[in-house]
Amino acid sequence: MERNVVFSARELSVSQRQAAELLLGAPLGDDEIVGIRTVRGEIVKTAPGVEVRNCILDAIQSRAEVIAERVAHVPQTELDAVLAEAIEAARRSPTGNRPQSDSKRIPQ
Repeated sequence: MERNVVFSARELSVSQRQAAELLLGAPLGDDEIVGIRTVRGEIVKTAPGVEVRNCILDAIQSRAEVIAERVAHVPQTELDAVLAEAIEAARRSPTGNRPQSDSKRIPQ
């Protein structure tokens, strides 16, 4: 049996909102609507286990440390501008088709 519920993000409790944001992988705006639907079926692909996720997290943190060392001399305002530009480009682009920006590059 299918069940459906719809919530306004601004009406969610703190714990409900945190759970929704965790599942969605992004923060919710107060003007957004959250819908949940249950269906019967099988999961085609299961999520990675804890060990795999921890390994991925370690790799991301190691990469972030390398990047932080490379850009230690770059002013924070410039880093913020580059990140904002990259986020906007990713939002405008279809998944898997990320554009290569010709503007500000982080020096190596």
